[in-house]
Amino acid sequence: FETVLVMAVFWKLGAPIIAVIVLVTVAAYFAFGFSVTIFEKKLYRAVNDADDAVHSKAVETLLNYQTVLMFARTDDEVRHYNGLLKESQDQQVKRMWAVRLLNFAQSNIRTIGICLSLCYAAYATVHATPRLSSGDFVAIQLYINRLFNPFYYLQYMYKSVVRSFANLEKTIAVLARKPQIVDAADASPWKSKPPIDV
Repeated sequence: FETVLVMAVFWKLGAPIIAVIVLVTVAAYFAFGFSVTIFEKKLYRAVNDADDAVHSKAVETLLNYQTVLMFARTDDEVRHYNGLLKESQDQQVKRMWAVRLLNFAQSNIRTIGICLSLCYAAYATVHATPRLSSGDFVAIQLYINRLFNPFYYLQYMYKSVVRSFANLEKTIAVLARKPQIVDAADASPWKSKPPIDV
C-alpha cells in the first residue's frame, strides 16, 4: 500500500519516470530477496542435517565409549567425527555466504534505485517541463528512503517464517517416524502400583 501511495505522490509531482523506477526497484528488491531466501532455506536444512549428524555421532560415541575403546576404534571414531564436523562447518559457511549475498545485493538494488531516481529528479529540477522545485527533490529522496525502511523488517520476518517452517518440517518428520521397538500384539497392559507414602 505504501509503495502505491509513494508512486501516486511522484506521479502527482509530475515525475512518473521516478514512480516507474521506484516500482521496478521494489519489484527487483523483493524478487531477489524471495529467491535467495528460498535458496537459503535449502542451505538451512543442510546445516540442520549436518548438525544433527554431528550431535548424534558425539552422543553415540560417548554412550559406546567402552566398546569403541575395547575394539581399538578410537582413531576411526575421531576421524569420522572430524569429517562430520567439517561438513557441518562447510554448510554453515555456505549459508552465511548466502545471507551476505542477499544483504549485499539488496542494498545495491536499493542504492541503484535511489541514484537513478535522484539523477532524474536533479535533471527534472533543472530541465524538465514542468520543473521540480528543490523542495520536491528533497521530498523525493525522503519518500524513497522511508519507503525502503520497512522492507528490511519484512524481509527479516519472511526469513524467520521460512526458517520456522523448515524446523517444523524436521519436527514433523521425526514425529512421523515409526518406532523400531513396539509392544507385542499380546502384551499385557502396564499396571502401575500406587505410590508408597513415607
